[in-house]
Formats: sequence, C-alpha cells, structure tokens
Amino acid sequence: MKNSIRINRSMKKIVFIALAVFYIPVTFAQDLPKKGSNLTNPNLNKFRGNWISINGIDTIRMKLKIENISIKDGLEIRADVVLGYISYKHGNQLIVDNIKNSTSSYKDNKHSIIAGLDQKRDTISGNLVDEPKSKFFDVKIIKKDSKTIELVLGRGKVLKVGTTPKNGRTLPAIMIFRKEKE
Repeated sequence: MKNSIRINRSMKKIVFIALAVFYIPVTFAQDLPKKGSNLTNPNLNKFRGNWISINGIDTIRMKLKIENISIKDGLEIRADVVLGYISYKHGNQLIVDNIKNSTSSYKDNKHSIIAGLDQKRDTISGNLVDEPKSKFFDVKIIKKDSKTIELVLGRGKVLKVGTTPKNGRTLPAIMIFRKEKE
C-alpha cells in the first residue's frame, strides 16, 4: 500500500510540474520564472469558499482554498494555487468525502483538486482526483458570477501506475455550484 501512495503522489507531482512548466509561461506571458520566484495571484481569491451543487438526489459540496506552495524539481519557485476538497452524496449514500481534510496543506496530499496556474480571466484549469475510479481528470473551474461557478471535467487518466481504472467517473462531467455562506 505504501508504494501505491508513493506512486500516487509521484503522479500528482508529475502532473503538477507539467502544469507549471507549460502553463506559467502562458499565464504570465513571460519566460519561466527565475529560481526562487514567488508567483502570488490575488485573482484566485474569487474562487475561494464553500460551494454546493444539488441535482436531483445528488448533493456535491466543495471547499476551495488558496495556498502558496513550493514547486521544486528544477524550478524551485513558489506559486499560489487553488486546492479543492469534495463531499458527494447520492441520496443518503456518501460516495466521496474529503472535505474533512480541508484543514490539511498541499504537502499532506489530501486534496481532490489542484488548479490555478493556468488562469484565463474567470477560468482556471487543473486536475481533479477521482479515487473511487482510480483516475484523475482535467478540470476547468469557471466563475459565472459572484455566486456561481461551473466545474467541467475533461479527459480521464489513470491515477496510479499498475491499477486498472474503472469505467466512467464518480462526479458528473459538468456541475454548477452556488456559493454557500461560510
């Protein structure tokens, strides 16, 4: 089990580094940041908060927070990202719940979503982990207005090397969330 966790973290790290390498130049319209840079992004604050999506008997709660993380592996920079935690209930059945981990940090690797290095106006891109299906998905989070965001899942990829992903996905491909009072 320990090896699968290490592989899972390694996969997340590889994906995140790929995002950093390919999206930072696009986002900030410049060359790669200098070693030791700290890329803060106050525009990510509009995504922060508690969100809820209700569709029939499905209820999805999501907590998004901002964290300034260290990106090593040759880049050795810091950057603001959005970390997301999800709770999904189908009727009375709890399918996914990692909102309880929302006080953890990026280093704890308990988040479902990491996004924000690729930001175009009111849209951020990243990855969403779907543990029950052993996959991760490209994700776009789109700010529709001050009280509404849309989460769109893209193509899925195998989460852990050596595992067989299950068909489909746990969450719907498109979800509309309303801001909850904190």
